[in-house]
Amino acid sequence: MENEFYVVQESEAFMKRDVLRKWKHLRGEVNTLWTQITEEDLDSVNGNRHRLVRLLEHRYGLAPERAEREVDLLVSDFEVRLGKAA
Repeated sequence: MENEFYVVQESEAFMKRDVLRKWKHLRGEVNTLWTQITEEDLDSVNGNRHRLVRLLEHRYGLAPERAEREVDLLVSDFEVRLGKAA
């Protein structure tokens, strides 16, 4: 059972690295979705999920759980499109 968990974590980590490599494309989507986020904000986020969540909380007044769901949805949709494009 422990090995199964490790494999899942490894797979998730790989997908996150793939998204991070595509940060330039993803950041454009972030900018389109949340227009109050500046280019400087996106530079400081630099693909860091936690920073993006905190930025949404601050800029849009979202509750932490809501901001996390919004970011997770964005990344999930992006990963699906990456998979279809591959």
